[in-house]
This record gives sequence, C-alpha cells and structure tokens, in this order.
Amino acid sequence: MLGYCVPQCYIKIFCLKNLNLPMAAASTLIVNTHLSIGEPTHILFDPGKEISSKVYDKKFDNTIECLEYVRKNQDKKITVIMILRLLQDQRLFVNELQLLQQVIAIHLMCDNPTYYKPRENIHPKLQSITKITNDIELQLTELMMTKCQEKLDYHERKAKEYTKPGQHALRNMHLREGRKEIQAMGEDLNKRLKYIKKRQHECERTERQFKRQKQDLARKDAQLSQEELISTIERSPKQASD
Repeated sequence: MLGYCVPQCYIKIFCLKNLNLPMAAASTLIVNTHLSIGEPTHILFDPGKEISSKVYDKKFDNTIECLEYVRKNQDKKITVIMILRLLQDQRLFVNELQLLQQVIAIHLMCDNPTYYKPRENIHPKLQSITKITNDIELQLTELMMTKCQEKLDYHERKAKEYTKPGQHALRNMHLREGRKEIQAMGEDLNKRLKYIKKRQHECERTERQFKRQKQDLARKDAQLSQEELISTIERSPKQASD
C-alpha cells in the first residue's frame, strides 16, 4: 500500500463530517478558537440568585467557581459585576480579582454603598458602587448597556481586520456576534420602555387617586360649610329672642 500525507485541514473537515455536522457549523468550529482573544466578557456574581434576565456572559453564585473561570480565561478582558445584597465582607474576593490582569473592571451593586466606598481608593479597577433600588433588574440592564456597546465595538473592529481572501469565515463570525449584541441592546431598550410605561401608568393612577381625594375633600368641606351655615341660621332666632 502506498502511503501519503493527508493535510491537517482535511482531517479536521473529515472528522467533523463524521459527526454529521453541516459545513457551516464545521467552519465555525474550526475558527472559533480565534474569536475570544481580547473579547470583552461580563461576569455577574449573584450569590442571592436574584437576577433572572441574561444580560451577561457568565453568572456565578460562589467565589470559588467565579475565580476559577476568571483564572482560566486569561485571553479575555473581563468585567465583574457583583451584587452584594447582604452586608457581607467580600474584600478578599475583590482583592483577588484586582490582581488578575484579565480583569479590567469591577462594579459593585449593594444596599449600603458607604460600607464599600473606602475601597475605591485601594482598588483602581473598582469603577462604580451603586445602591440597589426596588428594580435591580433595570439597574443591571442600564449598566450592561454600556458593556454591550463595548462588545459591539470589539466585534466591529475585529471584522474590519479580516478582509483578506480566505478570512470570510472569521469576518462573518464577528459580524454575527456584533448583531447579537445589537439584539441584546434592543431587548434591553424594550425592557426600559416597558418599565417607563409601567411607571407612567402608576403615576397616572396615583394622579387620578389624588384628584379623587381632592374632590372628596372639597365635597366634605362644602358639606361642613353648609352644616355650619344651617347651624348659624338655626341659632340666630334663638339668640335674638334671648
């Protein structure tokens, strides 16, 4: 039997065909390792498991798994958003994140910002400390809007780098990822619009309630004024006879 060398790219395609994957998926699998170099990644640390929306890339509820993921992804630019509803000391966790080069920003959302405020001078990567309000989902969405824009800018920039022949797969991948960020930003805007409309309805309902109360007070005042007038008229003849 004659032996010959099979090019490595053919071996990859052959193996993927044996997995019964379409060729579009095959090309994605081959080039996917290049996608995440320097890509902005947003991690949500939510120990209370309060957030149901998925406006982040990864979510963790314990420090060990979160740190393990961050350490393994040294080729990314990671932003960590921490929700600290309870007054708990996470200084050691913040310290470890601060020392990792791939972590470029840390944002804290908590009930008591004054407790963590002194940490800003110690941790330069601690970019914001936000007091949690009634609608924490909306607050997180507003924060993530800027992060989605960062990812969109990244994919647009990477897509412009791959313009040579044979690089269309990488270019198209970044364009698709950019469109995903646009879709996510659109969904976030829809959430905010719904929230505003809800608040408007609540304000309108409160306004109507206040107007009814004002009308009730006006009627009550008129009633008491009339009773006072009648009482005065009834007393006048008696006072005159006295």
